[in-house]
Amino acid sequence: MARTAPRLLTTFTTPLLPDDYAGLFDPLRGREIRGRITDIAHHPDFTTLTIEPGPGLPHRFEAGQFIGLGLQVDGVWRWRCYSLTNPPAPSPSRGTDGHTRRELTVSVKPVPDGRISTRLADHARPGGIIRLSAPGGDFHLPSPVPGKLLFVTAGAGITPVMSMLRWLRQEYGTSDGWPDVVHVHSERGAEPARPFGRELRELSEAVPAYRLIHRDTTADGRLRSEER
Repeated sequence: MARTAPRLLTTFTTPLLPDDYAGLFDPLRGREIRGRITDIAHHPDFTTLTIEPGPGLPHRFEAGQFIGLGLQVDGVWRWRCYSLTNPPAPSPSRGTDGHTRRELTVSVKPVPDGRISTRLADHARPGGIIRLSAPGGDFHLPSPVPGKLLFVTAGAGITPVMSMLRWLRQEYGTSDGWPDVVHVHSERGAEPARPFGRELRELSEAVPAYRLIHRDTTADGRLRSEER
């Protein structure tokens, strides 16, 4: 009987599916993966969105991966990929099963005439429902984590590395378990853009194994490949 119930529901709800009706009562449920915006923080260069994912989103992702955000613009669904900036759930070795459901964060840097970035930065509101795609991407921390890491970032390219650094701090705290990390970041201004600058400075002070080298492109120009 348990196996035939889904088929019976589908028969009675055709041409729609049971999930289509579920979405009428809970907007996070349905055939598409959806999320609810729970918080928005505006900064001079970024807008950070906190998103509660629906049950259709896979719980696991790797630090550094991205997620797709979908918005309807002029009647057409438009998609853009943004790096997740929150760390994955704690590893199983640290007292969890690795499947802890948590809110997701992305930091969006508006670009001129950007159909998605400017709409998210200027018009998104807490409670708004957006479509999501499953996390993906090959740029993430390897397992096991090597003893030495070099990060070279510039501007908005810092976002996937923030997820990696936050995961390392979540897993190792400020202990000696950290790998040796050198992080070179290039950007206009005396420190990385908010909301990341203060966090990175505090991390460099708290964790001896993490070394932040900030390059102010206004004073020193952009990084060049021949520089070592």
